[in-house]
Amino acid sequence: MSERDGGLSSGDRRRLAKLYADRASNEIPRDGIVILDEASMTSTRDLEKITRLCEERNARLILTGDPHQLAAPGEGGGFLGYMERQGRTLKLTSVWRFLKKTVDGNGETHTTVNRDEVEAGLALRGGMTDPDADGMRRMLATSLYERLPDQDGNLVANRNEAGRIHGGAEGSMEDKVFNLTLDALTEGRNSLLIVATNNDLSSINERITTSLQARGKVDADPHRRTALKGKLTAGKGDVVCTRKVDRRNEDQKGGFVRNGDLWTVEEVREDGGMRLSRRDDPTSTVTVSARYARESCELGYAVTAHRSQGMTVDYGNLWVPEGGSVSSELLYVALTRGRYCNDVWIDTPDMQALKNSYVYNHWRDVNREKFERTHTAYSEADLEPTPLQLAEDKFNTMAANSQAPVTATETRDQHAAETKGVKHLVNERDLLSDMIMEPRLYHQIENAYGEDTANLMRHDGRWERLLNTYTQSMAIDPARTGEIVSAHAGSMNGMRRSGGKLFDLPDAPTLVKELNDNLRGSIVVPAKGRDLGWKHGLAPIPRDDVNEGDGNVRRLLEQNERMLDEAFDRKDGERLDRLTGPDAPKWMERMPPRPLLDDPEGLEGWRRLVLDVDAYRSGMGVTANYPLGPVPRKDEAGMAWRRNLSKRIGEAMGAALPGDGSTAPSGSAEAEAGEPETWGAERRHVIVDIRPEDDKAADKADRINRIILEHWREMAEGTWVESYARDHGLDASMVAYAPAQRHATVDWARLKGISFADLAQVGLVTKDQHNMGADRFRDRLMLPIQDGRGRIVAFTGLRNPGWIIGSGGAGMVKHSNDGRLSGNRGIVRRRQGKQAPAAHFGAQRMVREPSGRERRDEGREASGNRRISRSPIVPLASCGTGPTMRQLGMIRGEQGGKLSSPMLCFGANEAGRADTARMWTMLQPGERMTACGLILPGGANSPWEMVEQGRVDELAGCLMNPKPLYECVTDTLAERVDFSKVEDQAMFLQRTQQDVIDLLPDGMKERAAIYVDDTLEQETAEAGAEDRLHAALPAMGPETVTPGPELG
Repeated sequence: MSERDGGLSSGDRRRLAKLYADRASNEIPRDGIVILDEASMTSTRDLEKITRLCEERNARLILTGDPHQLAAPGEGGGFLGYMERQGRTLKLTSVWRFLKKTVDGNGETHTTVNRDEVEAGLALRGGMTDPDADGMRRMLATSLYERLPDQDGNLVANRNEAGRIHGGAEGSMEDKVFNLTLDALTEGRNSLLIVATNNDLSSINERITTSLQARGKVDADPHRRTALKGKLTAGKGDVVCTRKVDRRNEDQKGGFVRNGDLWTVEEVREDGGMRLSRRDDPTSTVTVSARYARESCELGYAVTAHRSQGMTVDYGNLWVPEGGSVSSELLYVALTRGRYCNDVWIDTPDMQALKNSYVYNHWRDVNREKFERTHTAYSEADLEPTPLQLAEDKFNTMAANSQAPVTATETRDQHAAETKGVKHLVNERDLLSDMIMEPRLYHQIENAYGEDTANLMRHDGRWERLLNTYTQSMAIDPARTGEIVSAHAGSMNGMRRSGGKLFDLPDAPTLVKELNDNLRGSIVVPAKGRDLGWKHGLAPIPRDDVNEGDGNVRRLLEQNERMLDEAFDRKDGERLDRLTGPDAPKWMERMPPRPLLDDPEGLEGWRRLVLDVDAYRSGMGVTANYPLGPVPRKDEAGMAWRRNLSKRIGEAMGAALPGDGSTAPSGSAEAEAGEPETWGAERRHVIVDIRPEDDKAADKADRINRIILEHWREMAEGTWVESYARDHGLDASMVAYAPAQRHATVDWARLKGISFADLAQVGLVTKDQHNMGADRFRDRLMLPIQDGRGRIVAFTGLRNPGWIIGSGGAGMVKHSNDGRLSGNRGIVRRRQGKQAPAAHFGAQRMVREPSGRERRDEGREASGNRRISRSPIVPLASCGTGPTMRQLGMIRGEQGGKLSSPMLCFGANEAGRADTARMWTMLQPGERMTACGLILPGGANSPWEMVEQGRVDELAGCLMNPKPLYECVTDTLAERVDFSKVEDQAMFLQRTQQDVIDLLPDGMKERAAIYVDDTLEQETAEAGAEDRLHAALPAMGPETVTPGPELG
């Protein structure tokens, strides 16, 4: 009998103390901190309970985890992702999970961070597409995982596998992962096999334990094995996974049994219980009962992706059986479990079963195009998709299949935006407006054109566009609108004539188009930007006593307008707060001052003006620090819009903006604060091709590029680019500077939440000599390149002139940051009025002159400049890339289908000559007749360099006397020929026949052959050749060369 104190024995006191300690350890401490890890897997209901408990204890709750991993099972997940999308999270800037082992020159092994695998994992996490994929939607992760070496540092690439992606049919992938897992377990390595489907999980676990029993690694005696959940058993040496939390069952270090823990069976007790040791710490053991083993333990050699979340091993393998699949979130989890290596093994379908499917035919087309492009012979069997191609296809599909949950709050907000948002309400108003205005338009057209013509026009596809234009015209000038409709009908006489014949049916599509263009050009476009008093910029619907049968529609319209007022007031208020707040844009400093509150009419007019200017800047892609930016001289609607806004600004400030047909008085506020007059500020780099409005990749690139551009502009102060800009007529406040440090931009972007993968996707980073990420642009004056919708899609950079001492000055960087642009996209042209070549930042860069005004190039007023400024040459630049067929197609489209007398100047170096030769083969035969090359005098590398050296007159003379391009190509072919040898002469004649003469029209072949023969004569004479060959003129027969000097 033990001693008692207060009715409790010492043993009872110990047990009671332990109970108090357990309760205290499971309670939330008052004023403490609660960290909830893997928060993405917590349901919203459970999170609400935890939050309430923390509030009761005045504790701070911190959620940690990855919202791009798995969400909570069942309903109500996705809260962590919601927090990230709301910008209410802090993110880690570095990933340390992935490692690689390297051996130095002394034979010592070092472990470092595997940044390539980090980049691949982040690309998979972010769902990024590969910008370098040619004409197909390919996930960036697919390309990156194919380039990752294996755990031994070897990069595998064959028909079945590339990097970490492996494919195979007929069960070969199951055998692979089975043997890999078995070898790892036998050798004592810490690995994990993840299976994509539950159906195959039990069978692969059973197969592994059976093999281990046969090898003697696991106890095979059925009397010393215990039953687990399902039909499998475990013995000493087996790996098991616990599936239920047991906080009362602790190991020697205080760690309790958790769901998903991996254990090694150390002993099976007589009652069926097990003594288990942790896989990552064998010194920590627990004992579980036979009931727990039977209900909550499974073999742990292979697990599903769901169960693998939170596990970390040295080597991870994901097996995707045929017919199985995972979402991008599951794929991301599965391929981030291993520290040193993560591979995916994909069972591919049988080729016979795959035939005639879309995937089969798609890869046959891809393979055929590859063989034909490389001029490689192939058979029908060679066209069949390889296991790797099918595995790539599967991996790409899984990487693109996001199933991230959306919270109820986001669903509600999305529904509200769809039903009560501005966009939805405007669409609804347009519909109601059409219901009111369409009968009036039809009635007016019926009176003017007749019933038959009105019916035909009403069913034309352009009718909706005409109706919209008519509604705006009626709101602006109803009398003038009626006059235009009647006048247009009178000129047609109710019918259309074509080829001198009179048809009974009028040309309705042409009538609709012409009437729409007439109303738009005469009424709508000239009024754009005027202060018409329209609420929110929407055309008011006029009342008509004749058609008041629309009373119900009118009431719906009034209800819609009340909702629009509320929505627009909120949206416009947010815009004004942004434009007038502490972070107001610089262009607002040059707007008229805000009227006082005692002038409500003036305040409302100022409010409309500011919002209209902001809408103009957004619609026209203006980024300048003055309100309206450069004049869009090729866009009539844009010019009218800008002109009207300029007048409104001028009226508010007592002056008009320069460049709009009037001149600001000297000394006026707007004259001092208006737009710069330097040609550099009026020029914009614009990509000729116009990408779709919904190009999400271009939109994302624009957002990132603009953030980086603003940072570079801040960095420009006090650097060499400011003085360089002033010396070359640029607006110094608009130039940007990429710092010289190797990682300056990367490090700054990381602090701003822009990942390395995002920078890589837009091309702002590259790999240095250590295969580490570094800034692509360093110590350069940066210029943005925009597409036709004003989005910044690339940059081009000017080197510091100090980099090229002795070569004549600075030059443009030979690449841009947009791979799509530099490979196959657009060309750059200047979008301002008349064209004239002038000095720019690098070789072959030209600029257009403002219409009706000569540019004054400060410091250079020589006559040569004026000669150049009157040149009819249209200068174009290809963004530092070689010429492409896509670029030529764009230019042909601008010139009516054919290049008109193209003049090439790609540079005097080897790369420039190669570009010239490639351009020659890309031209059409008729274009080769008039194509010329700009030949610069000795010692000159570029037109820009000649201008810098004051050799403007020489440059003007070169431009006026170019050399036929076939002669330039012939000269290039002659450069590396030893003309002292007859066999080399024959090769030269054969090359010029194939690459020059045969590519010209018949009328030019003789002239080219004569030049080839003259070149041969001159070169052989200089080489001192005893004999020479002669070029055959086209009339002499099909032979390309004729041996024997007697034929000369």
